Amino acid sequence: MVAKGYIEKSEVEKILRNLQKDYRVIAPVKRGEFVEFDVLGADEKPLLDFQNTKNIPKSFFFPQHEKMLSYEGTGVGGFKLTEAAIDAPKTLIFAMRPCDAKSLVLLDCVFDDPQYKDPYYLEKRKNTVIVCLGCNEPCPTCFCNWVDCGPFWQEGCDILLTDLGDGYIVKEISEKGKDVLPTSRSASPEDEKKAQNLALQANAQLPKPVSVAAAKTALDTNFDSPFWKEFSETCLNCGVCTYFCPTCHCFDIQEECTSCYGKRVRNWDSCMFEIFSLHASGHQPRTEKFQRVRQRFMHKFKYFPDNFASFACVGCGRCVVNCPVNIDVREFLTEMASPQKEAKEQKK
Repeated sequence: MVAKGYIEKSEVEKILRNLQKDYRVIAPVKRGEFVEFDVLGADEKPLLDFQNTKNIPKSFFFPQHEKMLSYEGTGVGGFKLTEAAIDAPKTLIFAMRPCDAKSLVLLDCVFDDPQYKDPYYLEKRKNTVIVCLGCNEPCPTCFCNWVDCGPFWQEGCDILLTDLGDGYIVKEISEKGKDVLPTSRSASPEDEKKAQNLALQANAQLPKPVSVAAAKTALDTNFDSPFWKEFSETCLNCGVCTYFCPTCHCFDIQEECTSCYGKRVRNWDSCMFEIFSLHASGHQPRTEKFQRVRQRFMHKFKYFPDNFASFACVGCGRCVVNCPVNIDVREFLTEMASPQKEAKEQKK
């Protein structure tokens, strides 16, 4: 798609302030020593010189804690139920990375399924414009090119910006993104050429991809492999990988109540937790740590592809960065994609 125009960096804050008249503007801001997405405060400036944020934009569509309904005793032996209003203001997320935008496309598979539609998630998605910022310099832990994504991937973006140094070239990707951002001038052929070169340079910085499709094929036949115990030996089952993952979507529904009042909430959950698969009967089908680790990787690279024809990973590298024992999904995929994998397993 041809670029619509060009925005001078000196104009960005003014543009966002004007957008705040119509949108709740969410942008990368400094929070302590980290860069995080948050609602842009009246006195805050967006921080646009970053590689990736600590938190995941997913939380603005699928919050870590969300009330579904409340109830209170009527005094006559019954309860009054009140469904929670869906909090979905008109929102614009500025400078989301393409990998995080792609993650929302994957979450759509789950929350916008023809049979099961999540009204909380869908209302937020409908009311949000996503302005992506391409990655001129991917993080050392990024591997988006392994999983059908990339530094300037357009899927999931309404608008895509490319940083040319003094300003941004603007591409309108979807109808929702049309005419949202005012531009300083039209994009020139030189702007377009520079943007193309930056995209090529960014892709060249990424690690040479392994065949994740080959890894998926190996997973089809390696459920009972001794590999899982060896691979998961150092895992703490802490769940950090899932809480920093932009595509993980498991949740638990709980009742928080007193004697006469309560609310039903849903909270993020993790397949890394021992209680995750615990049945009400007390039966636990995943008693061993390696079984929980296996479930996480099988879900991302076998079960999700089997159901939705996409890997449940966008290669953002947050799980690699934040794992306290240095478990690396890239090493896992490399091992699984190895041509010798099947032969080694047969030998064992």
